[in-house]
Amino acid sequence: MPVDHLVVLSGGLDSAVLAYKLKAEGRSLRAIHVDYRKTVSPRERGAAKLISLLLNIPLEIVESGGMTEMQQGYMPWSRVEAELDVKDDTLTRAIDAQTAAQLNKVVAGTTNWFHITGIHHLISTATYLAQITGISSVAMGITREQASALPKLRAALDAWEQFIALLNPHAGGFSILTPLIGMSKSEIVALGSNLATPLHATWSCCVTSDIHCGECTRCQDRRGAFASAGIVDETRYQGKSP
Repeated sequence: MPVDHLVVLSGGLDSAVLAYKLKAEGRSLRAIHVDYRKTVSPRERGAAKLISLLLNIPLEIVESGGMTEMQQGYMPWSRVEAELDVKDDTLTRAIDAQTAAQLNKVVAGTTNWFHITGIHHLISTATYLAQITGISSVAMGITREQASALPKLRAALDAWEQFIALLNPHAGGFSILTPLIGMSKSEIVALGSNLATPLHATWSCCVTSDIHCGECTRCQDRRGAFASAGIVDETRYQGKSP
């Protein structure tokens, strides 16, 4: 049976809602999870496995711990290891001049290290799997916040599609879909609730634990999205009764 899309499942809210959205639209799916072997990776991987099981779609897990090892020594530990709270995550928030000046005081392998994102590795890995399994499109749960933090991200994805067309003219119109790119995280939470997505089963926290810490930047973003959407947050947090 032909597969319409390869969905990048991180284990987080956005990609889970994307998968449920495409499934509800009657699309045939396969999923990929890239494991960067960080301390928190087992929680993210477990969430991705559960979502794929609930949707009854095959999941390919690609081990990419070498990328994390490559970062060690050249990037600050908070960027290398997700166990630490990452407040300088340029994939989800813009960095102003004052913050940039402070971050440039951190010893790293290069200046302006905080503007470097490894998203192209994720895109490349997903693209390769799509091509060798006969899938003509990759779907990613990129949000409005991410698009605002990286204003040329969609243009870069368009250029990537052209790059693949040049490398492989037989790819048959390969594309990268970003159906959620115009939606805020709170809007994505609302959509997920309408689609009966098991949002509480996804993982956002920087800390490896049985439950979300509730205090790190990612947990705060998650809690804020539920509050803004007016949706009951069934996520288990430290200090919150189940």
